[in-house]
Amino acid sequence: MKIYRNLDAKPRLYVAFRAVPVASGRDAIDRLLNGEVDAQMAVAVEGGQALDGEGTADIALLADEAARVVARVRLDAPGYLVLSDTHYPGWRATLDGKPAPILRANGFVRAVFLPVGEHRVEFAFAPQSLMLGAACSAAVLALWLAAAIAVSRRA
Repeated sequence: MKIYRNLDAKPRLYVAFRAVPVASGRDAIDRLLNGEVDAQMAVAVEGGQALDGEGTADIALLADEAARVVARVRLDAPGYLVLSDTHYPGWRATLDGKPAPILRANGFVRAVFLPVGEHRVEFAFAPQSLMLGAACSAAVLALWLAAAIAVSRRA
């Protein structure tokens, strides 16, 4: 058995100070594969703004749970906080307690744009389908209980 170590791998959370806007996830992957975007230096963001800066960032992971990731990030230039987890519908982000858009980065991971300063960023899994399913289940349970009470009163 051999174990290989990838010395070029990015950490799970990092800030990219250079960004290339792309039209789609496929476009991002194509640009990464053909070398137009160097993944070590920049991030390809779908629907994001271009960045061509440099800076430093201090990232502290505050919570790392299955459905929630929270980080404190301090940066001296605008950048994208990239979370190397799969971009998937149902994830929501907040930046300093306010909703923030999650952009698809490098074709399949999540990113949030951050201005200069110190910020608290939270990613939470809260799909609308889950909320809708819970509401439907509660409504059906209420109807079932109402029917059971009505039948028991007649008997």
